[in-house]
Parts: sequence; structure tokens; C-alpha cells
Amino acid sequence: METHPAATTAPPPPPPDPTLDLLTNCLMKHGKKSDAQKMVHNILSLLQESTHLPPQPLLRQSILLASPSIKILSMRKSAKTILTPRALNERQRTRQGIAWILKAAEKGRKGGVPRDQRIAKEVLAVLEGQSEVFKWLEDVHKVGYLNRSNMNVR
Repeated sequence: METHPAATTAPPPPPPDPTLDLLTNCLMKHGKKSDAQKMVHNILSLLQESTHLPPQPLLRQSILLASPSIKILSMRKSAKTILTPRALNERQRTRQGIAWILKAAEKGRKGGVPRDQRIAKEVLAVLEGQSEVFKWLEDVHKVGYLNRSNMNVR
């Protein structure tokens, strides 16, 4: 019983990882999950080529670094709007970190660079501490710190 030669050359799929699944779902457009999975695979390949390290821990670390721990809600109280910080659970934090990395990667869109390359570059920038994601993270935490007295307002 012989196997087809093309079947043996494909790399094995990465082990199931909730962070990768969430990244895949955030990248997915118009319900085309297979295209998003290919893009995640390309991102992981680009990370491995550029760093010569295992790509999944790098990706997880960059998402963790880019993730805020709170969100800011605008609430109406009488005639004024007050800002209230709320804690995020782990999945919400991860989702927001992914969204910010994707948003920061969109700035290179006009240069004609493919999306997966832009995202891989942004992941590396986050790991190096040179991404604009850190400015957004600092802004959210600063607003939360300034409005911490409004935490009990509902």
C-alpha cells in the first residue's frame, strides 16, 4: 500500500490551541475559515523563518503583551457621561490583543505587502516593544486609572 507523495510533504497541522483558533476566527472574512487557517499557517511560518524559534509561543507572548486588562465603558448618569473601567476575562483580553495587533498591521496596507506578512511583522514589533499597540494599551490603562473612582457605578 503506497501513499501519495504529496501527502507526505505537507507539514503536520499545529496542535489545537485556543489562541490560534481565536486568531483564525478574527482573521476570517465572509465565513472563509480555510483561507484564515492558511493565513495563520503563513504567519507562523514567517515567524519561524525570521526568528528561528518555535512560532506559537512567540505569537502567544505577543498577544499577551498587547492585551489590556480592562475596558472602559461610557455610562450616562443624570446629564453627564462617566467613564467606568471594567475588568476583562482571559478570552476578552486575548481577543482585544489580537484585534489591536490586526489594527496596527493595517497601516502597511497601502504598500502592497500581503496581510500575513504585515501581521507577522507587527507580531515581531510587539515582541520588540516597538508597536503602536503599546500606546493604545497605555491610554486605556491611564483612563481606567483616572476613573477608578467610578468602578462601583452601575
